[in-house]
Amino acid sequence: MNLCFVINHNYVEQLMVTLYSCYINNKDENIVAYVIQKDLTISDKNRLTNFFMQFNIKINFFDVNDDLFMNASHMK
Repeated sequence: MNLCFVINHNYVEQLMVTLYSCYINNKDENIVAYVIQKDLTISDKNRLTNFFMQFNIKINFFDVNDDLFMNASHMK
């Protein structure tokens, strides 16, 4: 099961709860989480990676910055 999340530093706890719930309700699934973010600390990333390692959940982090969206049109 592939899951994608977009979070910031303030939502690390909520991501942990969500992924743990996915694990509890899908123990037979191979879970891979993709996390798009721009401000997680190394400590946040290590905490998530180490916690979910025990459940065999792989987490991939994709770091983005504001430059990626500087030419995007804005919705009105």
